[in-house]
Amino acid sequence: MKSFAIRSYLDAITHLNNLPISDQREWFFHPGMLFWSRAKWWADFGTRHAMHEGLDIALFRNRTGRIQWLDTSTRVPAMAKGEVINVCSDFLGRSVIIKHAQDAESRLVSVYSHIAVPSAVVPGTRVNKGDVVGQIADTTGKKSGIHCHLHVSIMEIANEITDNEISWEIMGEPDLKGVKLFNPMI
Repeated sequence: MKSFAIRSYLDAITHLNNLPISDQREWFFHPGMLFWSRAKWWADFGTRHAMHEGLDIALFRNRTGRIQWLDTSTRVPAMAKGEVINVCSDFLGRSVIIKHAQDAESRLVSVYSHIAVPSAVVPGTRVNKGDVVGQIADTTGKKSGIHCHLHVSIMEIANEITDNEISWEIMGEPDLKGVKLFNPMI
């Protein structure tokens, strides 16, 4: 299966959205935004009910040196060429699941969550690296107190789990047989 470089993906977000990011291309991650963290980075900064199954992308240093949040104008690019295999609800918006590779036992997917998905992005849609699959969702009206952000996960999912079964009921249970999570930071 193939790997994904998060630095390249952060650069793609920067360029697609013409972000005023510093020359050092600085992105910031609270420990709770990182893969496998039990910490929360919102509300009471307490503990999550489960390990974090991805990476939350939200903060960067702009050209004036200030730390800035991504917002609802931020377009979300696909990490690599693939096919949309499902679009499902998550607790802050919608998630797009893209299949990038498949062998006899499983398929490698990337997941883009907490986004608003355009009507043209549906199962069966073919995407190329950099194609827009949505925009960061407005989370200001949610009770969670979570700032706008993009959640990205990379998973290997067994072929015995059908495309339309792939949702947060399955992806949020990494101990479930047939779901293997990958750290997007490496």
